[in-house]
Amino acid sequence: MLAGLLALAVAALIAAAFVFDVAGIRSRVFARSVLPIRSIVVLPLENLSGDASQEYFADGMTDALITDLAQVSSLRVISRTSAMHYKGSHQALPAIARELNVDAVVEGTVIRSGDRVRITAQLLDARSDRHLWAKAYDRDIHEIMSLQQDVAGNIFQEIQAKLTPEENLRASRKRQADPEAYDNYLRGLYFWHKFTTEGMTRAAEYFEKSVQKDPSYALGYACLAKTYGMLADFVGPPKDFIPKAKEATEKAVQLDDSLAEAHDSLANVKFHYERDWAGADREFQRAIQLGPGNALIHGGYARYLDKIGRFDEAFRQYQIMLELDPLILIGFYVRGDHFMYLRQYDKAIAEYRTALDLDHNFFLAHKGLARAYKSKGMEEESVSEWEQVELLEGESDQAEATKIAYMHGGYKGVLKVWLKHVQHQRLAGAYIGPSEDA
Repeated sequence: MLAGLLALAVAALIAAAFVFDVAGIRSRVFARSVLPIRSIVVLPLENLSGDASQEYFADGMTDALITDLAQVSSLRVISRTSAMHYKGSHQALPAIARELNVDAVVEGTVIRSGDRVRITAQLLDARSDRHLWAKAYDRDIHEIMSLQQDVAGNIFQEIQAKLTPEENLRASRKRQADPEAYDNYLRGLYFWHKFTTEGMTRAAEYFEKSVQKDPSYALGYACLAKTYGMLADFVGPPKDFIPKAKEATEKAVQLDDSLAEAHDSLANVKFHYERDWAGADREFQRAIQLGPGNALIHGGYARYLDKIGRFDEAFRQYQIMLELDPLILIGFYVRGDHFMYLRQYDKAIAEYRTALDLDHNFFLAHKGLARAYKSKGMEEESVSEWEQVELLEGESDQAEATKIAYMHGGYKGVLKVWLKHVQHQRLAGAYIGPSEDA
């Protein structure tokens, strides 16, 4: 009788230990037999607010989660451009994972209603299409930044990502911002990623509102600096934007020296406008150390390495960029430019064409093709690409003039038409940047 009671008591203790996972006994006994996860993609979070104007918020939450996960050097995180390629897609997750060559997929939803935000997220092993983890988060809008950091932290824990001491410290640091400032930051990101003159102009407006509302918001300053740098190229003249970019960058670094985006912006100011090569190299490397999974930082560093003639190192950085963001348009464009530096024109043409396969309206790739064809002596093909550039830039009359000039005067006739067009723009007070090889 006593032996039976003892057996029942032991069984009850064992059952309780399993139920409450005492000392991790249940986790060890029923440990998942899954392979290590070393690469991941965060698919665009679905906006379930019933309000199309909230798309920027869902996209911003996706971007923030990607950025948080990409701080870990042991985990390859697919960057935003490639992830957004699957927005609204009904493609099977294992197929997406194969296309992006990742081990795991994060997907989820966002609902914003008034001052409340609800995010659901789930993690799947893409190799087996097996659910590993799922959780819902319901917070006040004032806690939105801690919410996204909690999601990232739970994913790190679930996949047992190995963080360096510095990465662990950064992951544990809780960044905060005024909710209105953060909302303007998300709106700025939405327009920045359109990668157009109008988009950059709108992005600058929102980033400016963000830091005006919260002058302690380092990430807002870093993105504002990056946008000013883009406007120096898109709109010009640089003297109107670069001092602002430098000021915003220095403010971002002063507020938070651990921001990869801040050091990336500072590197670009030193590289493009101060010609401080050593300083640029130092800042690019620091940015990569802080954001190893940021494809654009690797691409920017590669661009710098090309400019100073370190071509082998540049190519390695381009490779990393495309591993992190396999569908990044600007990546194929800048790698095409890499081969132009090396005078490997056929390889350059292949890169530009790959970009156009993804988006035929990507005018920078048409510009690249025009230069590459001209370098190969293929003048007719070059002029045809310039016509496409002019059409995409809204200059249909100029495109027609270019076409007629080539028909009647060959390439020299085209150059005369272009020269006349540039002179007309200057007389009208337009900024004319450094000319590209035509």
